[in-house]
Amino acid sequence: MAEYVHLIGTEQVQSAANTMRDAAHDMRNAANTIHNALQRHEEMICNALCIHGQIMIEVMKELNKLEMEGMENNGESKNNK
Repeated sequence: MAEYVHLIGTEQVQSAANTMRDAAHDMRNAANTIHNALQRHEEMICNALCIHGQIMIEVMKELNKLEMEGMENNGESKNNK
């Protein structure tokens, strides 16, 4: 009888081990999914910042151009008076 009880205990331990292994696999998959999502998010943010930076450079160029034109026009206005 003791061997039978031992066998049942062994099956329960094996079942528990399998359950824990499956849970660890599921957690690993979840962690990989989160990691991949964070990588995609990082790429999107980097791309958006790069585009934003390019737009800001173009805006600054235009502002500098307008400022230079304004300075030239102010000089002409003063010379005409």
